[in-house]
Amino acid sequence: MIDSKTLCLMWHLVTSEDPNIKLYDHQIEAACYFSQQVIESSNQNNIDPFVIASIIYNESRWTETITNKEGACGLGQVVYRYNPENESRKKCNKLLEGKINIQVISKILKKNLEDNNNDYKKALPCYASGPSCTYKIYSTIILSKAKTLKRYYRQAKVRLFIENIKNTVYNTFINLKERVLKCIKLK
Repeated sequence: MIDSKTLCLMWHLVTSEDPNIKLYDHQIEAACYFSQQVIESSNQNNIDPFVIASIIYNESRWTETITNKEGACGLGQVVYRYNPENESRKKCNKLLEGKINIQVISKILKKNLEDNNNDYKKALPCYASGPSCTYKIYSTIILSKAKTLKRYYRQAKVRLFIENIKNTVYNTFINLKERVLKCIKLK
């Protein structure tokens, strides 16, 4: 089970230890802020959350309001004309809201996976280049990043577990110390 606290620590670890993945502090804060939405959206659409996080990292470095002249909007650089949620298909509309953008990323990716026998290697180029699915290297880029993020997520989970044990031992020691001192005062 993936949790947002560990996902947040993962971003701190990966940006401090992996020379290929860099984020500024405000981008790490955004990654942490949106981590719960990534988890929920991936669960709702049965998509690997590390793939969603990798897409967002690759497309916007967690910058919510970014756009480009091709019509790509928000965290996942969703091209509005390919967005099934966009009625006007003429502008970004609500795609600049992170939560909505993450939901749309997941829906587009889910449809691309359904159209490609649940094969990420075939579905991801469709995410990157629309219906033409021509940007084949995109799947290698995203799946490689997702693999790296999974590795750092496991490290973050271990670190949090160890920290939790340390806190438990410390609190137990303090509690015991207080009991011993209380007993000594009673005598």
